[in-house]
Amino acid sequence: PPTFLLYSVSKVGGYFAAIYSNDVLADIKANGYKFAGTTMFLGQGTPPAANTAIPELDDILAKGKDYNNVVTAASLNELAEKLGVPAATLTATVTQYNTYVDTPTLDTEYNKNVGGFGPPTNYYTTKINPSASGYTAILGAGYYYGTCGGVDIDSDMQVLNGSGAKIPGLYAVGQDSMGVLFNAKKAYVAYGGAAQGWAITSGRLAGENAAAEATR
Repeated sequence: PPTFLLYSVSKVGGYFAAIYSNDVLADIKANGYKFAGTTMFLGQGTPPAANTAIPELDDILAKGKDYNNVVTAASLNELAEKLGVPAATLTATVTQYNTYVDTPTLDTEYNKNVGGFGPPTNYYTTKINPSASGYTAILGAGYYYGTCGGVDIDSDMQVLNGSGAKIPGLYAVGQDSMGVLFNAKKAYVAYGGAAQGWAITSGRLAGENAAAEATR
């Protein structure tokens, strides 16, 4: 029978953690962040403007804790234990991070000294206090939408071999057929969810053509 190559948003590896010493969180609560952020593709709501107090910060973090996305600890060692990472590694990472705050040009790991979108921006603004009375880690996970190098297909959604001939019984839809969606002759919108229309359309066409092939 025909075979389909399917695609879904997938989590890559484990998680990462944004770590704050609690004195830094107190400052953010009173004075806000030093620069305005953006929620990008998956955000909900509007981030506060730079230097705007966030008096409800404790409630926000408490809600994150309810969802197991926020971890608190009295020390870095305790935080490391809760996160499941070696305490020595976490301490060394904090020390290294703080050196980047002092000298952003030394950063060859995170590239926070040049920013990711728009003009170059130094995002190193605050150190993690290595002797604070408490720490909070906000967890995140890396996901990928898809790659820009899927298999090639024809207008029937049937996969083609290296010579451009149809491979019998094999169809590709969604982002597994990105050889078509990312056509160099057509612009591609750069926001999340744009591929859903292609997944629906290609899936319908592939289903029709695969069913027809299966009954021949």
